[in-house]
Amino acid sequence: MQIYLPRPLQIARLSAYFRTASIDKKFDNLYYTLLNNISSGSEFTPGGDFGVKLGSCMADSKIEQYLVDLMISYQQIDSNLWLLDDEGRSLQGVAVMHAEPLVIIRAEIMDVPKTDVLELYTKLLELNAADVIHGAYALDNDNQKIVLIDTLQYSSMDYEIFRASLDSFSLALTQHYPILSKYREKSTAAAETKGA
Repeated sequence: MQIYLPRPLQIARLSAYFRTASIDKKFDNLYYTLLNNISSGSEFTPGGDFGVKLGSCMADSKIEQYLVDLMISYQQIDSNLWLLDDEGRSLQGVAVMHAEPLVIIRAEIMDVPKTDVLELYTKLLELNAADVIHGAYALDNDNQKIVLIDTLQYSSMDYEIFRASLDSFSLALTQHYPILSKYREKSTAAAETKGA
């Protein structure tokens, strides 16, 4: 089965393959050949000859392959750690880590404020219950930072589950920022008042 992508999407998808990993000279030829094929009206099919080459060259794990397929900007920090940097989807600073048998998706939200902590914790629990579809707000190990975290089973994680988790993070980071930033502002204002 061939999947046809409109020309702008073909180029965007192709660019995603190459912008997400370091390219050395051996990939330059493939890159320009693919661009020429797309420019001349040929289809770019992920499962075609080029897709196989790209998949085997550029994606070492299904996590990386899913990030490429979703066209999410990221940096590979380590062999099992990716840092997302996709401003358009509100996924800046979201870490994805594969620690067998789990995939951990985590974003630091803010420092725990010095004031109104009980009110903030209540709000976080309400958001967890009503608004966070995948994952939950939590405290880090030192109880100093509030994080948004989700864990997935690597062996049973498929593209749809991974995408749903990232979509949930994107929604939470976008919609909850105005709510949670109020607590950050209260904490900052209280610290400045004490310092004055």
